[in-house]
Amino acid sequence: MEVVQRGMDAADDPRAKILAVFDELGTLFVAPGFRECAFVNAAAEALPGSPEDLAAGKFRGWVRELFFSLAVAAGAVSPRVLADQLVVLYDGANTTAQMDRTAAPAGVAKKMVRMVLDSTSFAS
Repeated sequence: MEVVQRGMDAADDPRAKILAVFDELGTLFVAPGFRECAFVNAAAEALPGSPEDLAAGKFRGWVRELFFSLAVAAGAVSPRVLADQLVVLYDGANTTAQMDRTAAPAGVAKKMVRMVLDSTSFAS
């Protein structure tokens, strides 16, 4: 979360902050020992209601709220829809990076995010 926040802090507008999330994923994907998101791994193995499950749920809420708040700040007419699309791209990049053992999905996802943003209606 800190790496993502640092990247967003360096960006100057909501759209740039959204794109920065995916830049920072690329940084995480090349970090030594990267093994996907620990919370995704925990959620896959945790028993419902266990501390691991609760921690994964808390992280998931953070991801969803992050993208929703960025969508609102960007002026998306349907911020929940945009946030949901960004979450799917975020998840897909994480899983693909783990499965293929490459950082390339971060760049692919960022290109797709640009397409999503270009097709999103924003308030004027």
